[in-house]
Amino acid sequence: MRFPELAEYYLKVEFDPEVTASPKSANTKPILEHYVRDILIAKWGNQIAEDIEPLEIQKRFNALHNKEQYGWTTVSKIRGIMNRIFKIGIIYKKVTKNPVEGLATSTKTYSTQYAYDIYLKKWVLPHWRSYRLSEVKAVDVEAWLKTLPLARGSRAKIRNLMSALFSHAIRWEWTERNPIKSVRQSAKRMRTPDVLTPDEIMALLKNLPEPLRTAAELDAFTGLRRGELIGLQWEDVDFENLVIHVRRSVVMMVQGAPKTEASAKDVPLDAALAESLLKLRLAAPYNRKTDWVFASPTMKGKQPLWPETLWRRYGRPAVKAANIQKRVGFHTFRHTYTTLLTQNNEEVKVVQELLRHANSRVTLDLYAQAGMPNKRLAQSKLVRMVLNKGEALA
Repeated sequence: MRFPELAEYYLKVEFDPEVTASPKSANTKPILEHYVRDILIAKWGNQIAEDIEPLEIQKRFNALHNKEQYGWTTVSKIRGIMNRIFKIGIIYKKVTKNPVEGLATSTKTYSTQYAYDIYLKKWVLPHWRSYRLSEVKAVDVEAWLKTLPLARGSRAKIRNLMSALFSHAIRWEWTERNPIKSVRQSAKRMRTPDVLTPDEIMALLKNLPEPLRTAAELDAFTGLRRGELIGLQWEDVDFENLVIHVRRSVVMMVQGAPKTEASAKDVPLDAALAESLLKLRLAAPYNRKTDWVFASPTMKGKQPLWPETLWRRYGRPAVKAANIQKRVGFHTFRHTYTTLLTQNNEEVKVVQELLRHANSRVTLDLYAQAGMPNKRLAQSKLVRMVLNKGEALA
């Protein structure tokens, strides 16, 4: 049976009450038909259903996201539909196998995909390209990792990436073992990340020009990740309810979803921060709802500023002018935010939710919730502490 025939049979089964006990509602029919006919049949319209290879399907799913800009949630739905098409086919004896079963759609953020691409092309492939899978030994990989001029955390990520490669190879029956499971590689930091004191924050802010000053202030008092900060649009800032909606992350000028489901939670906005943002908006040439908060004048507001360039040109000189003898970047503000909240004796759960980490401990995640009032109070106490010190120094 050809794939179009199988797909159309699936649509008939899903909506025919005489065939299935729980037919889908008529409301879902247009979108389901769109996915089946315009995406799946359009790709495999001339193929025998059982000749479609899993690798071919995986490449198509990746292309839907990377080239056609479908979100991973949508791609996952399409994968589920194709899986259901083959399951229905097996149930009604139209086909004997399901090539979709076992496939997964990627949920990795663009920043993770970008890092993996670098790890593979710069480190893994140059050394291991000529090896057969059976020739890769744990002791050799362990010895090789020690020679890499990288931090322990980066080496651990490379080890995990290689392990994932072997896991996929096992699933595809290209090998029967994963030697990387026996590779030892610590991810412990070789140095503790620098954090800023309240005095250092104020000294730095005084030396930063706009819009970097407001960006740094917002980062220091919300703990937003760099991609989330740069990805803010004015419609994400709710001045009336004093809330920031984290809806996207921009990495290498590629828009994507926030890092995790927890990352997409709203962030409280202290009144002092709202005032700084409002002043920036009133002075900004790009201040419509859909404009970037930190829009690039060079690109006429069509994309946000490059954070690396912004920090290199203005951030580093400001750190030097403030006489701060520490390594400071955008992520320093997130580390600082965590440390100062902890020093303020805030509850672990409140800190976790302010930072929007996926979890702190399973027990806390399952049995405790910190509401917006508690998070707002914790944030405001920190803002008052720092700004009061700044006023005293003025």
